Amino acid sequence: MTYRWTCVGTTSAPCDIAPLVASSTTPGVLNVPADYLLPGNYSVSVTVTVNGLSSTKTIQFTVPLVPGGINVTPDSGRALLTIFNVTLWGWTSPTRSFPLTYTYFYTYLIGEQRRPSGDRVPLTGAIPDTSYLTKLPGKFPSATLAIIVVVTDSRGFEQTAVSGPLFIQVPPDWNVPEIIDSVVNSTTDRDKIISEIDQITVSINSTDVDTLNYLMCALRSVFEPIPIVPTSISIRAHALYSLSLKLTTPEPAACLYNLTSILVNAAQDLTLSLPYSSGLNLVDTLSNIVPFTNETIYPNGTMTP
Repeated sequence: MTYRWTCVGTTSAPCDIAPLVASSTTPGVLNVPADYLLPGNYSVSVTVTVNGLSSTKTIQFTVPLVPGGINVTPDSGRALLTIFNVTLWGWTSPTRSFPLTYTYFYTYLIGEQRRPSGDRVPLTGAIPDTSYLTKLPGKFPSATLAIIVVVTDSRGFEQTAVSGPLFIQVPPDWNVPEIIDSVVNSTTDRDKIISEIDQITVSINSTDVDTLNYLMCALRSVFEPIPIVPTSISIRAHALYSLSLKLTTPEPAACLYNLTSILVNAAQDLTLSLPYSSGLNLVDTLSNIVPFTNETIYPNGTMTP
């Protein structure tokens, strides 16, 4: 009886088990020390041959980063008013594949079991910070959210941390212009401004034309100067889609179409591959506003989304 072991990893996480096979003192047994393999995905096979007949068994497994923790305080608050403190601890790489970076998202939790909806909305790009302060949106009158953080090592291997549920109340008496003004005046980070305006568009329970026009004027004032990168596209597309869902009159539609066109054209000019959710949001935004714009600013139907 003979045994032939093979292991397949990835370019960034190779799998050389020949020294382990050579040092094994028990036929058919392969002991892999806990710190032998880099974090990554692996497939190990053993082929057993007896009297010329062979059979192969394969197992697949993942060696994760050493997982740490995530904590968000407080665990409830008011949409766009409460500041939530996200803290990560204990995340490391057993192979010292540093630096680690952290990308922060939020997602809505759905169903009785509060499962993530699958739609991650970015709060940041990949940053080195293990703590982050943020405000969160809601849906009138309340919603349950979670913070998701993708931890990435220097080889690109990722692991995800998900916070506990966060309960968000939406005040019925919002002064939207006042909130937007406070956002615009609080930071010079234009991506952060757009992200926070996006959160306002998701949260407001309003289709008032003046409010929507104010939101789009705020977006327009920060929209064009930002370099177009995939994270920015995702944030902007979500903001525009949130606005398009609230359209009931043609007045804001022309401005919204122009903003969407800027984003689509910039992405095409840079031949960017849009993240799936961003591309979907842009298509949905255009489909939501085309009926208004075709009837008002393009009466002959010459506009092509």
